[in-house]
Formats: sequence, C-alpha cells, structure tokens
Amino acid sequence: MEIETLLLFACGGLLWGSFLNMCGYRLLSGDSLLGLRSCCPHCKKTIAPYDLIPVVSYAVLRGRCRNCTHSISVLYPAIELLGAVAGVALCYDLTMMPAASMTELVGRGVAYSIVLSGFIIATRTDLEALVVPRIVIWGMGLAGSIAAVAGVLPVTVLASCIGGIVGYGSLWLLNALSVRFTGREGIGEGDMELLAVVGTFWGPIGVWAVAFMSSILGVACALIYLALTGQSRYTRIPFIPFMTASSIAYLFLQQEMLCWLWAV
Repeated sequence: MEIETLLLFACGGLLWGSFLNMCGYRLLSGDSLLGLRSCCPHCKKTIAPYDLIPVVSYAVLRGRCRNCTHSISVLYPAIELLGAVAGVALCYDLTMMPAASMTELVGRGVAYSIVLSGFIIATRTDLEALVVPRIVIWGMGLAGSIAAVAGVLPVTVLASCIGGIVGYGSLWLLNALSVRFTGREGIGEGDMELLAVVGTFWGPIGVWAVAFMSSILGVACALIYLALTGQSRYTRIPFIPFMTASSIAYLFLQQEMLCWLWAV
C-alpha cells in the first residue's frame, strides 16, 4: 500500500468525517441537509470557510466559536478523525482484495463507504442523544443487500442473510433476557438493527467477531466511566461507538481478530 494513496484516503476521510458531522447534527436538530451553510448552533452566525478545516480549525480556535466564544463540542474533531481512520481502513481493505476486477473494486468501495458513513453518523447521534436516525439504518441495510446480491462482498448472499438474522436476533434475545430478569431494556432497537447490518456485510462469522469485540470494549469502558463518575449502574451507555470501532478494526485485522477470538 503506497503512502501517497494512504494519505489521500486519510485526508479524504477527514473531509468525509466533517460532512458526516454536519449530517448527524442536522438529523438530530431536524434541519435540512441541503441548502444551508454551516453556522454556530449557539449564536447562529455563519461559519467562514477557513473555520471549517477539519481538526485544524478546532485546534486554532481552541474549541470555541470565533464569534460568540461558546465552546464547540469535542465530538466535531473526534468524528473527523474517525472519518480519517475509516478512510484508511477502506483503503487497506480495497488494496488487499485478491484479483478483483474494477467493477468489484468500485462496488465494494461504494458499499463500504456507505456502511462506514452510516456508522460514523450513528456514532455521532448515539454519543450526543442516544438515538440512531432510522433513515441511516435503512440506507446501510439497503446498501448491504444490493452489494451482497451483486457479489462484491466477501460473503455469499446466503451468508449475508444469515449474518443479518444472527446479528439482530442475538441482541434481541439479550434484551429479552434483560427485560425478563431485571425489568429493564438493556439494548436499544438501533443497536439490534446496526448489528444486523454488520451481519449483512460480513456474514455470521464477522458479526460474531464484531459483537464480541464490541462487548469487550463496551463493558470495559462502561466500568471505567461509571467508576470515575460515580453514576448508577443503570446509566445508559452508548454502544454504537464500540460497534463502529470494532467494525473498522475488522477491516484492518480480520484474520488476526478471528484467530484471537477462536483462541479465546
């Protein structure tokens, strides 16, 4: 993998993450995704182009609006950096495709770009409001279904269908057990649907690996967070960021993750 290509995908991912930041914010606020210039959510002043440079502008402005000096959420640079990591992961996966035709390469690139975009938007909305816009999930699921039928995914259509069922069904069962024994829902509908999307793209083995890694990361981070903040163990913790991190890691380290998980 050439360093120039890697840097191109990383820089593209930063810009991509900045755009997805806007999409996530506007989906939560109900604003139109089209025809509006970016503005400060507090003073409503239009943001100049030089203050929209991913990560750099946040650092230069020290996390504050140039006009009203109100603090800017750290989610903005965090999601932009996540976009860069996702861009590098996509580059790595496409580079590693064995003897792929241009059609297969483009098809897989488009499909993975859509699913990673959906995960990044869902991460933003889950961290900010513990919700996932349904339109994002529908778009990801549709992309996975079309890509599976087109034969550009690393799984067969049958494995894609089974993966989707396993992904949704496993979290649905865990939630049902939580309701049965604690009287509380432990898993949101959005989490179930997104894990179904993971299964659609990577089949039953992939969904198992991503779910297992997501659970380890989620439990570890939740315990640390609750210990540091002293909040109740019933505090709702966003799960989708861990699913996103595990899905991106799966693109990088699929064989290594599977070997480690089988050993566990």
